[in-house]
Amino acid sequence: MVHLNDVHHVYRPHIKYYREFGDRGVRELHENVRYQETLKDKRHEVYTGRYEIDQNRLDLTKDLYRASILHADALIERLIARLKSLGEYENTVIVLFGDHGDLIGEDGMFGHSYSLADELIRVPLLVHDPTGQLETGRRRDVVQLNYLYPTILEMAGLDVPETNSISLLEQSRESAFVHLLESTDNLEFPESDYPPFEQYAIWKSPSSKLVYAPEKASWEFAGDSGTGLAKELDKHLERLMKIPSKDESELSSSTRTQLENMGYL
Repeated sequence: MVHLNDVHHVYRPHIKYYREFGDRGVRELHENVRYQETLKDKRHEVYTGRYEIDQNRLDLTKDLYRASILHADALIERLIARLKSLGEYENTVIVLFGDHGDLIGEDGMFGHSYSLADELIRVPLLVHDPTGQLETGRRRDVVQLNYLYPTILEMAGLDVPETNSISLLEQSRESAFVHLLESTDNLEFPESDYPPFEQYAIWKSPSSKLVYAPEKASWEFAGDSGTGLAKELDKHLERLMKIPSKDESELSSSTRTQLENMGYL
């Protein structure tokens, strides 16, 4: 597994990648990075509407975001070139995906919390399959990332445990489901000031989507098929099995090292 954290706020790509998108001076680039750090520091104020994002700065922020993607592309290109030089490219299944997108001013938000906007949940997924089991070409299936679990096991010829996921080798679904659960630890303001901490969504297309917030018993629709989507989401939620949370404990040294290497600590 290779974890690339380059396309993550704060966006500060190498300047040679930024030059593909803009010609601002180095000082202005540094000022924008500092502003992104300000937004990160003030994220609780942004979430609760106490701090308004400066829309005039976002064009440059988006260019830095695009440049960060280009930087990640270059790193992936190096990895694939190395696999080819070792003669392992045609013996390696490669799965490239994003775990989430980012809001850069949309809905007055910055980052990827408290929202199930399409900008966050629609992510890239590319698969190189030298085994020939996966249908080639650009596909328009509705896919959840947890489908990768049974898909990769099946591609490797291993037994697939029974789950609610499906293998992309042989099945497809018309709807995708998303669950958001935010932490209520270390809040700077009353919980009631924040957007819903827990949200569910069912997604069929940009114009056929429903977001449900249990704590507020509120629904938000895109398109005119809300009633049908609500019933389908209810059926999905009924199928889910609640996993009991474990008691808090200290992180092992190996787990802490892994989290540090991935940039989470």
